[in-house]
Amino acid sequence: MDREALSELERAAVRSAFHGEENDAIAGISRALASATDSATRCELLLDRAVAQQIDNDPHPSARDALAAVEAAEAVGQDDRIAAAAAVAAGFVLRTGDLDRSVDLAVRALVILSETPPASAPASVMRAFNALSVFFSRLAAFELAVHSARLAWDVADGHDFDPSTRSIVAYNVCSCALERLRAPDCDTAEVTDLVTAIHQSIAYLSSDEPSETAGRVVAPTMAAELALLGLGDPMAISTLQALDTDTIDAPPQMWAWHLLVRSLVASRADELQLALELVDDALVTLALPASEEHNLLRAMRHRADLRRRLGDFEGAADDLEAVVERLHRAQVDQVGRMSAQIRHRADSEIARTRVRREASVLAEQMALDEVTGVGSRRWLSRMVDELTSGGGSGALIMLDLDHFKAINDTFGHRTGDEVLSRVGSVLQSTSRSGDIVARFGGEEFILILPNGTIEEATTRAERITDRLRTLDWTDLDPALHLTASAGIAAGEFEHTSLLFELADQRLYIAKSEGRDRVVGVPGPLQATRRATSPSGAVSSDAVFSEAVSSDAVSSDSVSPLA
Repeated sequence: MDREALSELERAAVRSAFHGEENDAIAGISRALASATDSATRCELLLDRAVAQQIDNDPHPSARDALAAVEAAEAVGQDDRIAAAAAVAAGFVLRTGDLDRSVDLAVRALVILSETPPASAPASVMRAFNALSVFFSRLAAFELAVHSARLAWDVADGHDFDPSTRSIVAYNVCSCALERLRAPDCDTAEVTDLVTAIHQSIAYLSSDEPSETAGRVVAPTMAAELALLGLGDPMAISTLQALDTDTIDAPPQMWAWHLLVRSLVASRADELQLALELVDDALVTLALPASEEHNLLRAMRHRADLRRRLGDFEGAADDLEAVVERLHRAQVDQVGRMSAQIRHRADSEIARTRVRREASVLAEQMALDEVTGVGSRRWLSRMVDELTSGGGSGALIMLDLDHFKAINDTFGHRTGDEVLSRVGSVLQSTSRSGDIVARFGGEEFILILPNGTIEEATTRAERITDRLRTLDWTDLDPALHLTASAGIAAGEFEHTSLLFELADQRLYIAKSEGRDRVVGVPGPLQATRRATSPSGAVSSDAVFSEAVSSDAVSSDSVSPLA
């Protein structure tokens, strides 16, 4: 299905929602859905049908279609589509009474929108924000509703959208802003900002671009609403009183709101009987499930006041009792559900925070050895893999603390850990930027010097062993003394496995010759006593024997190893 056909079905859905022409629109969308094969098209059609069906008093069909649209959007894998579908679904699911699920959907849309640039997908982003404004309005969260509606208008105003679409967004901006202005906690600065937003929306609705309904009904009614609050031009009230709307075909819900405002204007002029007739007509539509709860309550309170002024105190009492009952029922229901939702969200956030913290600690633990503060063996393995694949050359120092087991046995493991910690500090203080320093295991350490020569590495190792030999351990125990031995190798990093083997062999020589020394020049090599590659790539004596006994070390195809 091409874009123009989809756009026409969307316009039909809007006409259905606002004018009650649902039969033809729903039938057309359903036929298109039957032949749609790709998820993107299905997502759009399902949302259109959800919108088209909202005139119905039963919100469940719209909710089902909107939820199916979310699934279709997920199949497409585009975040902007998911956000739009989730926002629309949130409003319809809320009407079914499932507050928890509707909040989940709204939160999902908000999270996606926080990471989606409006310019990247303006139609979906605008639709999502507009749907969220409706969702928040139904929760009477008008501050959030205004914020979402204005974001929708900002997107719509910056792109070439259909005038009817922009009219709907402008209407939402006005409607939400007017309700927010009625809130007792709306401060002076916010009032100024909201009035400006309403004036901007009215200016658009009054222009030649939107529909006749927007210009002849919505704009003057909005202006009169502002004037009734004492925040607009008083002439707007007279304009509304003189307005001839007999030939206007307005959407039922919009028309009901218009009648309510005209009733308020008539009441202000003491035309009480006319005001009562107008609000009675408005309530026929406002009492339907598809209506906005705040408009219904407003109309019922207004009618109670009219009845009181006309002497019908019983009728006024009935209206007020109905208002109190609806408010109480809504409050108990929403507070109970919202409390559970807040608890659920708090638990989820606590769990996520704990997981993030544990993951951060784990990642740090994996990179650093907790006793010595130098790199862990796991981290060393990653560094060696990178060196092996990245090429280049350098030197490797394999350092082992002499008779460390005796230190643990004589002075205890707590002292042993403190010794390891101080050794780690020495290694770090003698290292340069870019060096790799890690604990290889137990009392053994690895230092890799990128671009270092065997002479530089030998000098470094001798400096380290000298520092360790002369360290003052008297605060731990006057009898404690520490020395270390080291083996050195240098060459191309593509042969890191062989470098480890060579350094290990020279460390073995240092140990066998009496310890407390550095062996960094080629000498007689013997079979290694164990595997030494941190990555596990080299794990047998056979590999080393093959490297030494063959021509691999001296072959022209391999850079010499020192």
